[in-house]
Amino acid sequence: MPHSIDELRQMIVSARIPSHVRQIAHRELEILSEKNPDTDEYVNEISYIDYLISLPWNKKTENNSDLEAAEKVFNEKCRDSKKIGTEIFEYMAAHMFKENKVRRVLVVDDEKIALRNMEHALKKEDYMVVAVNSGAEALEKLEESEFDVIITDLIMGEIDGHAVLEKTKNRYPDAKVIMITGYATVDTAVEAIRKGAFHYIEKPIRLNEVRSAVKEALRQKCLSESSK
Repeated sequence: MPHSIDELRQMIVSARIPSHVRQIAHRELEILSEKNPDTDEYVNEISYIDYLISLPWNKKTENNSDLEAAEKVFNEKCRDSKKIGTEIFEYMAAHMFKENKVRRVLVVDDEKIALRNMEHALKKEDYMVVAVNSGAEALEKLEESEFDVIITDLIMGEIDGHAVLEKTKNRYPDAKVIMITGYATVDTAVEAIRKGAFHYIEKPIRLNEVRSAVKEALRQKCLSESSK
């Protein structure tokens, strides 16, 4: 027998559910109170609210990334859904790749202390960090391999941060470039962003800001990879 409105109201209050789910349940309860109890719509609404608050919102299991085991289970349960199975396995494989991939960060700065500090801070975050102290070396590294994030000083001899940014965007369009400079102005910031920089940080460098910027850059890059 379906629960009454009073019973559902008490269940919503006592249930261990996220606040946004509780708000939805209360809103549905208000809608329900305006319906005729003798209609099928009323019964369906009660069933929906009951189902909503009974879901195991606060329970989770460990990820099992065994593709062979997943394929075995799928073939036993869903023999006529090969196309769906293929999409599931592709998603799992991509998810495993992202979880296990070591993110590569290129740091470019002609100030040795700033370079060393950023390299040390980012290595503690378990990134693969390559540090160079000139734009020329940065261009060489970009020829050799791909990087997820490039942090580059703006003012550096003949080959500056804009050259590094341009090289990165031409060769690795999805890579995120964070520009750092001690000569920050609105014009240089706008110019860097216009050319494709992800973020702009002023010197003196605050390592917490650098770490946060790299994490956000990687988050955005992961979202882009997921959509693809």
